[in-house]
Amino acid sequence: MVAKVVLVTGCALISAVARVPAQPDASDILSDKVLLQYASQSYDRSKLVGQHVVLGQNHGVSVIADFPCSDLCPNYTVRIIHYDIPLSKCSEVGGVEKSILVPFSIAAMRKSFCFPKVLTDNWDRYVR
Repeated sequence: MVAKVVLVTGCALISAVARVPAQPDASDILSDKVLLQYASQSYDRSKLVGQHVVLGQNHGVSVIADFPCSDLCPNYTVRIIHYDIPLSKCSEVGGVEKSILVPFSIAAMRKSFCFPKVLTDNWDRYVR
């Protein structure tokens, strides 16, 4: 019985990693590989506009995805996957502080976030 539970759980985990859910469960521990896979996938801007989603833990730090938009939504929605910590603690947890354009009113403004290092190291693969 125990062997079946372990086998089923193991298969479910492999399946979950293979397909990377659009919104990982908040209790998930996210490896760098899984986080990069999620960040590299396209997403439905119209379903996620304005959302704040807790993705899980990466290196012991909570990771969230924000989907801000302002003027022409959902077309200008962006996905910002970042650590949920003050910028002053970013380097302490191994994150990278980076400034990006965020929709604001009828324009955009630069705002800094603490990104997981795996995302900044693979910035060209990150679908914002």
